[in-house]
Amino acid sequence: MTLDYGKNWYDMNPAYSPKMPFVAAFAGFFSVLAATLSKLSFATTLLRLCRGWAKTLVWVIIGTLSLIMTVTMMFMWLKCQPVSLIWDSTVEGKCIDPAKIVILYQWSAGEWFPSPPSERCQC
Repeated sequence: MTLDYGKNWYDMNPAYSPKMPFVAAFAGFFSVLAATLSKLSFATTLLRLCRGWAKTLVWVIIGTLSLIMTVTMMFMWLKCQPVSLIWDSTVEGKCIDPAKIVILYQWSAGEWFPSPPSERCQC
């Protein structure tokens, strides 16, 4: 609250705006981590309930989820070189094309076959 977060962009003190991208990246990382851990927690519960091939399937799901979400969380911080370019646009460096990162996020969310452009929402 002391940094005016939660207010409309035009109501914020301009002195606080450079800190917002870092806070957003930090919060995004921990949001993905929390979602991943909650899914892994539920999968662990399923391990105790399943037998045979179902238990093997749950282990495959756990491994796949862990791998994909770990890569997704790493890309949140490693998409720019140097890393400080994520929150400080005055730093010299380069970032990965955002379209490629969106494709990775879609894939990690389970949307392996994106819908054709004609079926997408035109917001």
